[in-house]
Amino acid sequence: MPPRPPLTHFLCLPLVTETSRPQLQASLDQLASKIHDNELLAGISNPERVIRPLGTLHLTLGVMSLKKPHDLHRALELLRELEIPHLMRDVETESLVPDTTASSPGKAGIAPLTVSLTSLQSMSAASKTTILYSEPIDRNGRLRPLCLFLREAFEKAGLLIPESRPLLLHATVVNTVYAKKSKTSEGEDGVGGQGAGQPQRDTPSRRPQKRLNIDATALISQYSGVVLARNIPLEKLTICKMGAQPILDLNGNFIGEEYEVVGERQLWQSAPTSSVPGTNVSGKRVEEEQWNG
Repeated sequence: MPPRPPLTHFLCLPLVTETSRPQLQASLDQLASKIHDNELLAGISNPERVIRPLGTLHLTLGVMSLKKPHDLHRALELLRELEIPHLMRDVETESLVPDTTASSPGKAGIAPLTVSLTSLQSMSAASKTTILYSEPIDRNGRLRPLCLFLREAFEKAGLLIPESRPLLLHATVVNTVYAKKSKTSEGEDGVGGQGAGQPQRDTPSRRPQKRLNIDATALISQYSGVVLARNIPLEKLTICKMGAQPILDLNGNFIGEEYEVVGERQLWQSAPTSSVPGTNVSGKRVEEEQWNG
């Protein structure tokens, strides 16, 4: 089997909006407190890095290897040319329950899609895992058909890395790959390896070589049925660069991380524009070509 090409970008639905930001931040803060109370990160020198920064939360649809400028241009062209109104009508046909109750209809009279993040789950055995995620739930069953339609369009164009596993929609909230063992606890069990089960699915970025496994069994049980955020509007489809970038305030202080957006499309006519052409969501200049829907 040929080696997997280097991953440069990914296709995703961002979860951070003006309305979801307060809910998500509160839930991440509470989760950090719970992890501390459960002493899951005893012996870790930088436990704050285990919780994913607010600005990185998203639903990944697929990963890309766009090493040449032409490859990126093709991806942005497809993003621009997607027939969004037709796609949304197809999603309504595929959905379990047509949404006729929302007060702010989107394109072609179709209500914008909202999801809620519920519970915590593990990518591998809960007793020895590196990643915890929250599952996106939409009451009308439109999310999965939408994501499959979007993924198929990019797969047919040869822009997504082929994936044999079914699409697992998830919002990663804990990733221990960014944590480091303190010097006093190096050599203890839990460093290295992927844990049991399938390979981890978190979006790749610049990471250390070793991983820390934690026993999240009790934490997952505590969060069973807990809603981390309600009615998050899925406003955009974006292509982002791999590797979250640090965000600094005007004084140069670190305040978070975000992925650099190189292209985006509004999914709903009523969705507000929250970024400026030629910049990422934090205002940093983007040199590559960017399309806006």
